[in-house]
Amino acid sequence: MKINTLHRLPVVILFALGFTLRLHAQLVTAQHCFTNSPDGANPGTLVLAGGALYGTTANGGTSNFGLAFRLGADGTGYSVLYNFSGGTNGATPNDLLLTGDTLFGTTSAGGKSGYGSVFYLGTNGIGCTTIYNFAPPRLIVGRDRVYRRRIECVCGSC
Repeated sequence: MKINTLHRLPVVILFALGFTLRLHAQLVTAQHCFTNSPDGANPGTLVLAGGALYGTTANGGTSNFGLAFRLGADGTGYSVLYNFSGGTNGATPNDLLLTGDTLFGTTSAGGKSGYGSVFYLGTNGIGCTTIYNFAPPRLIVGRDRVYRRRIECVCGSC
């Protein structure tokens, strides 16, 4: 009895504070199971637009450096939009931002310096372009201190 009383206590407090609690039973169905190669592994957050889900995987793909993909919201039509190679186009892509028919994203590795990049890609998979390369941190040695500073690059000028 004591366990049941303690278990109910948080719910009673919520109702006393004026919160309502609704529970809905829902069946969750996997829409796509990632297998590493060629369709990616470790997917990130999804972006929904026009009945399609867009996302990235941090690993997998043809070079094992991640990819960008499209999946119908109903779970059909999975397709790889772009495979990252780990070179100047980046590796280990992160989440995406969608504006119009263009996806913007970042990679946490690869790029010109190996510290990642910012890219854009059409929702049709055409035109993956790196628009910014992150630079390695630089150390500046002072008289009695070491300072860390990031040198910025503009549109691949590094």
